[in-house]
Amino acid sequence: MDGVDVSYGLVVYDTCGGEGLVLIAESLRDPHNRDAAMEEINPQTADGYLVMWSVITESAKKEDRPATLSLMALAAWVLGEKDHAMSAVREALAINPDYTLAQKLGMAIVLGFPVSKWLNRNRRV
Repeated sequence: MDGVDVSYGLVVYDTCGGEGLVLIAESLRDPHNRDAAMEEINPQTADGYLVMWSVITESAKKEDRPATLSLMALAAWVLGEKDHAMSAVREALAINPDYTLAQKLGMAIVLGFPVSKWLNRNRRV
């Protein structure tokens, strides 16, 4: 991650502190919150979000990590870092083998699904 803008992660940590990061991770239990966070990840924001979700994952309770790890995986995939993405997917599934978002991301990455189609899946053209 050389040259990556780490400001997202630093701002989140400085603003929220460890307890705030735990609360952010807990908020992702609601799929609407998680999906809203996922919608923010795109080629222009992925590097910052990868750092941010990494910082949040470190503070998250184990049961909340599949969501943060899945968001990390998506950001890494958008950046073309498939190995990093799959590592996050595997870690998420090791915690919760039934976590659907991690399952879907893993399948999409392994099958070579274009990340652009994933990002545009809910947008009408």
